[in-house]
Amino acid sequence: MWLNIPYSISTATADVTDKDNQRIHKTEHLLVAKQPITLYFTTTQANYALRSQKMRFSFLVPESNHDVKYSLLLE
Repeated sequence: MWLNIPYSISTATADVTDKDNQRIHKTEHLLVAKQPITLYFTTTQANYALRSQKMRFSFLVPESNHDVKYSLLLE
């Protein structure tokens, strides 16, 4: 999972917590975490200022022998 700031720097997820604000340490634990979850990202103001398009949240989902990339518009 990462935050896309086109065309600047992409930032990986800094932290993930469940609804009880307990940190989820590995992404494979997301399926058993108390829902909803909260994702935290950090970036500098300079990276954000360099964007030329709206930011996106992107993530990969495993599908048999490959991964499918999904990307959600944030702004």
